[in-house]
Amino acid sequence: MAEVSNPLVFQCKSCRCILGDSFAFASSDEGLMTLTLMAASDNVQVETELATSNEGKDLGSSFRKLRCKNCQSVVGRMYISTPRLLDHLRCGAVKKGVECELTFHSRCS
Repeated sequence: MAEVSNPLVFQCKSCRCILGDSFAFASSDEGLMTLTLMAASDNVQVETELATSNEGKDLGSSFRKLRCKNCQSVVGRMYISTPRLLDHLRCGAVKKGVECELTFHSRCS
């Protein structure tokens, strides 16, 4: 990912509602096409139901879907369990003082 000197705002692809900004940037994963934030705006809702990834680099990972509160589009995932290689995406995995990390997928609408 190219270094950016000014803050960025991340928006829902469907309705352009603001979901977060680069001040909360934690990591990115080119293979998964994701951007992980340590926090998101109040416009992001976390589903309570757990799901499991059935394909790709995060195969077998458990997560909760993240939805845009404005249009209900799925905008990402909050990982609960991951393979060791993806620990950086999981809640409380590596960063002390960070309650949870939210991973936004560029492929989500």
